[in-house]
Amino acid sequence: MSYLKGFRILEEDKEKRLVKYMGQDKNVVIPSNVTSIDSSAFDNCTSLTSVIIPGSVTSIGRWLYFFEMPYLCDWGFQGCTSLSSIKVDSRNTVYDSRNNCNAIIETSSNTLVKIQLSRIALKI
Repeated sequence: MSYLKGFRILEEDKEKRLVKYMGQDKNVVIPSNVTSIDSSAFDNCTSLTSVIIPGSVTSIGRWLYFFEMPYLCDWGFQGCTSLSSIKVDSRNTVYDSRNNCNAIIETSSNTLVKIQLSRIALKI
């Protein structure tokens, strides 16, 4: 486990998973070496107003497992009451936020992963 400027990052083999953001910055750029983001990495970051996801991210947590059964997790950015902008770096080959749509879209399936609406981020 390493800590970098408020980011708690778990390193496993070549993977670097953002487990939790603990900083107080309003505008956050996730480090370019992060390859995945846990579902609750930004929960209750009340001062967070914008987040930029780098091209290196290939997985954004969507599932929790209870008793070995998967459940769709709706906790992404829960409690981020000031969040007004979500953007994906244009070099990311897995996710995008096309046309400045303020959302995270899985590019290959054209599936909406997260959307920012009325200053409250929703995960569907």
